[in-house]
Amino acid sequence: MSLTLGKFNMVDAASATPIVGGGGINTFWNLNFAAPPSGLVPAYITGFSLSVKTPLPNLTLMVYDPKDSQNVSGLDDWGQDGINLRLSAQFPVQIAGRNGYQTLVGVYSTKDSVELADLPWLVLPTRPQNAVVDVKDNSWYLGWNFQQYLWQNPADPSRGWGLFGQAFIADGNPNQYRWFVNGGVAGTSPIPGRNLDRFGVGFFNTSFSQDLADSLNTLLDIDIDDERGIEVFYNAALTPWFRLALDLQYIQPGVQDFDKAFVAGMSAQVKF
Repeated sequence: MSLTLGKFNMVDAASATPIVGGGGINTFWNLNFAAPPSGLVPAYITGFSLSVKTPLPNLTLMVYDPKDSQNVSGLDDWGQDGINLRLSAQFPVQIAGRNGYQTLVGVYSTKDSVELADLPWLVLPTRPQNAVVDVKDNSWYLGWNFQQYLWQNPADPSRGWGLFGQAFIADGNPNQYRWFVNGGVAGTSPIPGRNLDRFGVGFFNTSFSQDLADSLNTLLDIDIDDERGIEVFYNAALTPWFRLALDLQYIQPGVQDFDKAFVAGMSAQVKF
């Protein structure tokens, strides 16, 4: 059992996962892989985390302020707008002697938020007499994710490659997301002699709140649909201290008026 209190960098937490990890530096660049958004877990949170190991799942309960605390201590007015509770149960899984895990996650927020369907009446100078701006009392999110090695180095089990995936469903109001899914294959390179290299191929689909889409259509006359994308990368360790990465993405934006995009990039990393 362990108890930790303070500020948590959730992007760093996502980067610690064995197959997909990297936090947008050594592996996938797109946020939908590096640290998939949920609408209820800001990048920086302040609160506490209680972890308990049991014979089956590893349980973790996090209680934190719903506000992002990246540029502040997070202690001022803690809990004034409500609190978020995040409970996860991670089940270790071994297939043919290869490591993996599956995790169930639930998040519940007591924060009051504006009804997304009523956003136009907050902005438009005129509104119907019967238009009322309502407040939503809470929000929730349920998710599942897995990572499973298909090959592991017998001499170093931390090196290998395998499958990953994540899916969640949310309330869709006041949460700006309705559902999300990603999946792919990633890990250390299977090319002989390149065991320090990283590679990955993945896809994602993000579905936004229908109430949010209707409000944006009223306010800005834009149509919002699902956002989809595919990413391929290869991160080569040219030396133990110098890495060179190539990345290619195809993105279909959620805003229907935007064109589909191909994004190619290259990065270099030097470790002193």
